Amino acid sequence: MPLDTIPLPDSPNVLRAPALDLLQKQEASEAEGAERAHHIAVGCETSSTLGKHLSKLQRRRFGRRSEKLSPKQISFRKEA
Repeated sequence: MPLDTIPLPDSPNVLRAPALDLLQKQEASEAEGAERAHHIAVGCETSSTLGKHLSKLQRRRFGRRSEKLSPKQISFRKEA
């Protein structure tokens, strides 16, 4: 049905109620979106913190991630 054929009420008070209802629904939807965004941000922060703690515990248990050669070791290898 085309929009120009839908009958609209002439009274502003009758039009105000659906408009206010739509505004309330939009505000509620925006509030839910903001709450979800907050939970996502907190989850990302928690995940990052847990990752840092895990890395620290792994280093403590297994040592450094890779062996590093000192310049003395490199020169010793060249002499051999």
